[in-house]
This record gives sequence, C-alpha cells and structure tokens, in this order.
Amino acid sequence: GLAEGAPPGQQLRRVAAAGEELAGEQPPYLGEQALAELWVEVGELCNEADLPALEDELDGLPPEEQWGSLLAVRRYLLDGEAEEQRSFELWQPSGEELLAVWSDLLVKVSAEDAAEMRTLWEKADGDERRALAWDVRRYVADLEEEEEAMAAERRGAEEWSQGDGG
Repeated sequence: GLAEGAPPGQQLRRVAAAGEELAGEQPPYLGEQALAELWVEVGELCNEADLPALEDELDGLPPEEQWGSLLAVRRYLLDGEAEEQRSFELWQPSGEELLAVWSDLLVKVSAEDAAEMRTLWEKADGDERRALAWDVRRYVADLEEEEEAMAAERRGAEEWSQGDGG
C-alpha cells in the first residue's frame, strides 16, 4: 500500500484519467450492472483511502468513460501491483543505505509530512522501515512528476502570454 503520509488516490487518479483515453482498447461498456460490479471489484482491490479520490475523479462522467477508467485502474492494480511487489522484494538495501535513502526522502517532502513520516519510522522495525522508505520513495516520485507537469504548464502559459513577438 501507499505510505500513510501520501495523499490518497493520486496514482489512481492519473490511471483513471489515462483510462479515459485508452477506452478503445478495452472491452466495450456492458451496462449499468457491469459498471456497478466493476466499481465493487476496484473498491476491493484498492486502498480504502484511495477510493474517495477515485470516485471524485470519475464523478459526473458518462458511464462509458467511467467504465474505461475503471478498467484501466483495475488493470493497473492487478498488473502494476505485482510488478511493484517484485521490484520491492528485489530492493534489499543495507541498514546504512536505507538510512541514507530515508534521509534524502525526508528533505523532499513538506515539514508536516516529514514529521508524520518520522513518527511512522520510529514505530517501525527493519522490514517495515524498508516498506515505508519504498512507499515514500514512490510518493516523492509522484510529487516530483506533478511539480514537473505544473512547471511545464506554467512555461507553456508564459510562452503563450508573451506571444511570438512577430
């Protein structure tokens, strides 16, 4: 699962948004009953904390788009999690490496998040700490991705407002 300090649903929101674009590659919409069943299945697969963000993302979309997004989320949860799990199992840092990774991560998050994460770290044992560092690493990667996207949007907006200069 995601670190408790991570904003819930961030990854699923992105997958859901991407799912709307992939709808053509997926099984066709099979009606309200099938959509309701898919919601239940996705709800069981994902973290409880992620569900409200996902519902928020898909709220107000036509059923066909919800269907495509939910299929993408379902595939991500089934395939992505297995791959993620394999990568996690292969990641076996020494105690020193783990501490170094953890210290690097804490400077990349807000003071509030860092305080919460330190509390979790202090309560955790060796394997829990490895899992916590792994989750926080994913969280930081998501944050950096978001910042990059926002910076790109800002650059685009600035270029647009400056015009061609003719």
